[in-house]
Amino acid sequence: MAEPKELALEHFEKVLLAVAVAVVGYTLATSAGTPEAIKDTASIDKDRKSIDSHMKSAKPEVTQVEDHVATLKARLEADAVPSAQALPAWMLYRRPGVLTKEKPQTPTAQPKHYSVTDLKLDSSARGKVVLTWERASDNDYVVVTDYVVQRREGTDGEWKELARLTNDKLTYTDESLGSRTSYFYRVSSIAEIDRMSKRVQLDKMTLDPSETEKISNEAGPVTTERDVYLIPQNVTVKDLIANANAKDEAYVYVYKFDAESGAFLPKKGFRVLEGDPIGGQVKSGRKVTDYSTGATFVRCRHETGKGKFGQEVQVGVITIRWQDGTEEEARTTDDAPGEKK
Repeated sequence: MAEPKELALEHFEKVLLAVAVAVVGYTLATSAGTPEAIKDTASIDKDRKSIDSHMKSAKPEVTQVEDHVATLKARLEADAVPSAQALPAWMLYRRPGVLTKEKPQTPTAQPKHYSVTDLKLDSSARGKVVLTWERASDNDYVVVTDYVVQRREGTDGEWKELARLTNDKLTYTDESLGSRTSYFYRVSSIAEIDRMSKRVQLDKMTLDPSETEKISNEAGPVTTERDVYLIPQNVTVKDLIANANAKDEAYVYVYKFDAESGAFLPKKGFRVLEGDPIGGQVKSGRKVTDYSTGATFVRCRHETGKGKFGQEVQVGVITIRWQDGTEEEARTTDDAPGEKK
């Protein structure tokens, strides 16, 4: 609504005309019936016409009123407000106000990431271990992207990555196994924030880097079945009196499991001296079969044992060293796979 002062300036001519009319009316009212007033009627009428002509043709100067709305908008522009470092000047010459400090709001909901559960191992089939697990049911505002399967040899080995699987895989089969080895397994869950969640977008949630990977409890040990059996048939202990350069000697049968056929290869005998590797490549016609074992013949000896019917018999014993440095003994009375002596 316009101010009275502004209205008066805008309608100045009309106000002036109204005042003149009032004066004329008052004069006529107070002098009615007097001859002098009647004589002055023509003069008054002339003056009225003169005033009316002036009011219609006059153009009084109108004072421009400041546009306060535009001024306020200009002062509220971001680049028009000085830095808070100039606080005293800003408070004095700009406008009074109240300074407030906005406290960041901590989202009531937080992203949650948990490791997989129910990790199980199945080593019933020779030459492989099957792992199964369940995804965590209480994850919140995160998306699991990968599962990483890890394996460790023995209790002191280092964890090594076997495979990285997509989040829809809940099983893995490990077929890269060695003979006579114990294995432990675990599964890592890899996750990121659920960017499609409206709540995540609204609260601007983020996932702490330490929460991106969650490792399951380890499962194991699983000890693989033997894929190589070494059974000595004859052993000859060196006679240093007869020959100072003599070496222990043995004739050893090698039984090796063939993963492709799922069965043991036919046994193959090898004559070895002290320090020789046991096994090797065997050629039969155009076919070459690998009977390598990775074992070394260390030494041999004789001992007394029990025969099939309980009688005392002489038993040949050989000591074998495997590639990992471990040693074990094999006897002429040992049972071969699938055989009973």
